[in-house]
Amino acid sequence: MQDDYGLESWLVEIGGDIIERKSSQGIESLAPIQLAIYNLWLIDYAVRNSGSFGPLEDMESNAITALHAFSSANNMPALSSWLSQANDEETFCKNYYHHFPGACLELKLRSAVT
Repeated sequence: MQDDYGLESWLVEIGGDIIERKSSQGIESLAPIQLAIYNLWLIDYAVRNSGSFGPLEDMESNAITALHAFSSANNMPALSSWLSQANDEETFCKNYYHHFPGACLELKLRSAVT
């Protein structure tokens, strides 16, 4: 499996491209996979920088719910299973780095085929 650093770098890079597109063309210009990557970027940003969902709440983001729905509908079991644990914020954040690689890799692989 690709290492966490490589996946984190991929997420930051592609997330930056998606943020630029969202800023210039609006959120409605994003394809579903791009919106899913953006939502993971938001979650990653929140947890890595604050260790909590606080930044998501500050942005009034539904990133977790939206990404969970996307992953469930698109047969992404690692991502879906991981996000289903988000009801317990403390445990989710504590175990974040353990689950991130598998979940992010599913999203990366899906983005490569769409």
